[in-house]
Amino acid sequence: MYIMDKNIIVISTVAIICGILAGLIGSPGFALIVPLLLISKVFDNFKLALGVYYIGVILPDLVNAIVYTVHNYEILNININILFSIIFAISSGLSVYFSKYIHDRYKFYLAGILQIFIGIWYLYHAKNIL
Repeated sequence: MYIMDKNIIVISTVAIICGILAGLIGSPGFALIVPLLLISKVFDNFKLALGVYYIGVILPDLVNAIVYTVHNYEILNININILFSIIFAISSGLSVYFSKYIHDRYKFYLAGILQIFIGIWYLYHAKNIL
């Protein structure tokens, strides 16, 4: 694949940065992976960068959740996780289907607004951490 041949170092660097941050603060996912892949010109298409996020993050996150549970960190409530997974799968599947009718520019606007909101939320709540 031409993208991998040309950008293997950049893709590896993005994966390392995001992997380290995922271990420290939780998966940065969409908020970091997609912008880094677009800024570094690995992809010029929002949808391709988003595809890397979907495949590259969801499976490792599942493995990490299982490892944490095995090591007694008790981060999983299986009933809630099953319910959440079913609802998330249905809603994200519908969203993927209908997203083809929305111009990528508006998806970027939405992503930017969400990241600003999330950033403000983290900054506000950081003061309450001892």
